[in-house]
Amino acid sequence: YINYSLIEEFNYIKNDGQKICLQAMFTDDAGKHGEVIKLH
Repeated sequence: YINYSLIEEFNYIKNDGQKICLQAMFTDDAGKHGEVIKLH
């Protein structure tokens, strides 16, 4: 369910457009962290 929240947040920021780049980086970090935790 965390992924869904991330997607919703990303969409909301997409409206801004200016923070799309910054959010993209944050999403990448979060996704990687989640994957790593799942692997362990």
